[in-house]
Amino acid sequence: MTIKLLNPPKFRKYQVNSNIFLKEDDISFYLLGAYMTDGCINDKKHHLSFSISSKDLDWIENIRNLICPNKPIYNKKKIIHYDFQASDINCMNWLIDNSCTPRKSKTLYIKNIPEKYQRDFIRGCIDGDGSLSNCIYTKIKNGKIYTYTKHTAYLCSASEKFLIQIKEMIPKTINCNIINTGIKDSQINNRKIKATCNMYRLVFNDSNAIKFTEWIYYPNNKISLYRKQYKAKQWLQEKKTIPHLFR
Repeated sequence: MTIKLLNPPKFRKYQVNSNIFLKEDDISFYLLGAYMTDGCINDKKHHLSFSISSKDLDWIENIRNLICPNKPIYNKKKIIHYDFQASDINCMNWLIDNSCTPRKSKTLYIKNIPEKYQRDFIRGCIDGDGSLSNCIYTKIKNGKIYTYTKHTAYLCSASEKFLIQIKEMIPKTINCNIINTGIKDSQINNRKIKATCNMYRLVFNDSNAIKFTEWIYYPNNKISLYRKQYKAKQWLQEKKTIPHLFR
């Protein structure tokens, strides 16, 4: 599939930096992961665009600044949700050539990610549609109360094939599992999302969750969602402070 523009505009109000995708480096493949999970391609004849949205304004601003710095970011009314749209045939065709197609949710798959950029791509996916969480649990044993923290990282998708491909990219020293969570309605910013198909999760628990986040949020990576990178840094600090809990 290739999008063609029948009547190219003579003047663009907002200039798009298409090289951010076309040079195919760590940032290009990070953005591919972000758009594959949390973005979309609009291929309507009179409104060709690619967009990405999130509740994290700083993340959307970072992406906007790379692609089209002067383009406004829109805040959807009644909910905290920020949306960035841009229109550029070269960018859209690059995304489509790399399997980020319109109406992709159930058919998402990975075409080809160079090995040296795979963790950047996966970081983009996690920042787009992943989760990092830790919960404190207590239990009583022999009259004593024990507390422990459970760390979990996961990536959601309606495409099991997509998650299987990502799992194959992850170092064998990091264990993870794909689970089918079934057809369940969800809620985003108090807005109900009706489920129409099975959803899947690629799940990492405890020490594997920490090893995984340490791998994708490596030092001096060029772009990431600050909130998640900060949590990954906290987890790594816990591992250094109390290493016996993460063997």
